[in-house]
This record gives sequence, C-alpha cells and structure tokens, in this order.
Amino acid sequence: MDDGIHDIDFDDDETSVQEKKKGPLSRPPRWRDIHPALQIFLLFVVSTLMYRGYSFGSLFPASGEAVFSGHQYWRILTSLFTHSGMTHLLSNSWLFIIFGWFLRTYFGTIVFPVLSLVLGMAGTWITLLFYDPTVNLVGASGMIHSMIGLWIVLYVRFDSDHTVPMRLFRAVGFSLAMLIPSTVQAEVSYTAHGVGFILGIAGGLLCSPFVKTGMSPEADEGDINDRSETN
Repeated sequence: MDDGIHDIDFDDDETSVQEKKKGPLSRPPRWRDIHPALQIFLLFVVSTLMYRGYSFGSLFPASGEAVFSGHQYWRILTSLFTHSGMTHLLSNSWLFIIFGWFLRTYFGTIVFPVLSLVLGMAGTWITLLFYDPTVNLVGASGMIHSMIGLWIVLYVRFDSDHTVPMRLFRAVGFSLAMLIPSTVQAEVSYTAHGVGFILGIAGGLLCSPFVKTGMSPEADEGDINDRSETN
C-alpha cells in the first residue's frame, strides 16, 4: 500500500554536481610545458650577449634599409631574440615566459611557438614600414603583444567556466592593463606593441575555429593531451 511517503535521494544530485565538468582552462598548466619558452629565453640571452659583445652582432637588428633594401631577411627573426641590454631583456622575458607557457599548455605547439614567432616576424616587418629606414629595431615586445592578443581571443573562445559577457569584460580589462603604459620612454617602440597586439587578435580570430585546447577536462590535474599537431 502506497502511504504517499517517498524517500528523497540526494546522492544523485550531489554526484551530478561533483561530476560537472570544469572548463579546459580551469586546470593549472603543466610544468614541462614551460620548457619551450625557457629554451627561447636562452636564445634571447645568447643573442643579446653576442649583439653586445661581438662585431657580427650588428647583423642581428632589423632596419628598413637592411631588410627592404639589403634583402637581409634573417634580421626579421634575429631582431626578435636580440635586446639592447640585460635590463631590456629581463623586462620582456617574464611576460614572454608566462604567455608562452600558457599558450603552449592550453593550445599546443602550433600556437606557441610556431604561430607566435610568425606573428612576431610579421609585426617586425610591418613596424619597419612606419620608421626611418636607418632605425634599428630589437626586442621581443611586439611578439609578446601578439601573444597577449592570441591569448585574449582564445581565452574568450574556450573559457567555458564563465559567461560570454564576463569573458569579454575580463578580456577588455586585461587588454587595457597590458596596453596602457605606466610610463612613456622615447626608446620604446609603442608602434611595435600596437601592431603586435592587432596581429595577435587577428591571428587568434583566424585560428580559433581550428584550434583545440590541449587541456583535457577529464584528465588528472595538469595532464595535457597535445592535439595541436593534428590541426
């Protein structure tokens, strides 16, 4: 006989909450994915030391005269690694390492270092068009701003733990914090920063439909399944 009293099973509700999948960006990055950024940082150090200490270091910076007139196209790449000094190098490197680590962890080798380096070289090429042909460009800050732009677009695309308005709000706030300098220095190429950031946004928009996050939500913490090579 049914007395109208039924047991309420709370276990299913608790299980469903516990089993709710976290978004792919919610898990911490895996330490070994910092290695590519650290290896490139070592190239920064070596290139900067050679630029400062050896005569052939003069072949590293990029200028419109050397690249466009002299057809010395390797400078588009070597100028990214070369910095004016150790202070310049260290001021760039912490952002480079952090964003390189995150891009490599969550989006794979294609996004970092491959796409990041391509955007960095494209940014240098475009930036040279805005300067006198004799002006030398060195440093990775333009590439770093491309990486920031890439991260922002891919963050908005993949951060399923937050609503789209919240993602956009965070992205805009982060962009303003990264783009607005606290001080203005004459020797800093803010043109390279702006060009790099725009290229990063454009690159992120173009590649986001084809990128799969390398962080598997079902994996153990920090476990990465790098799928980028298949894209």
